[in-house]
Amino acid sequence: MRNFKDADQLMSSTKNEMFWDESEVDLVRNIFEKFDDADWQELEKTLPFKPDQWKARCAQSLSAILSERSYKLLLTFLDSQDYWTVVRAIESLDEFENKFRAYDYVSTEVVNRATLTIQKYQGNEEVKTYTLTRLNSLFQK
Repeated sequence: MRNFKDADQLMSSTKNEMFWDESEVDLVRNIFEKFDDADWQELEKTLPFKPDQWKARCAQSLSAILSERSYKLLLTFLDSQDYWTVVRAIESLDEFENKFRAYDYVSTEVVNRATLTIQKYQGNEEVKTYTLTRLNSLFQK
């Protein structure tokens, strides 16, 4: 579980709350690559209790871990009410390029909630439309 603790510490960092740069993402990705079963279990167990910023960072860092376990974790982020967590999950899920079929793991209700989260965001309409398109493409049969 040492690897989980290291990843948790990095994702909990508040040194740069508004922006997390690619070097920090890479550090966590490298740690995720070393995860053993105990680390994954600890991540899965503590995930519901982590703040949105931590979840968004986790989702962003999971993009390079192309396993079914990380895929399922990323799909859980779609059920967040936090825009950035949903967006980071969608971006990371794009990396899987149809390796798994999202609709085998996630209900329509979760997709609908992710859609609402994106639609409620007060950001650029073009970005929202693009993000919604990417979300929908994940669930095409």
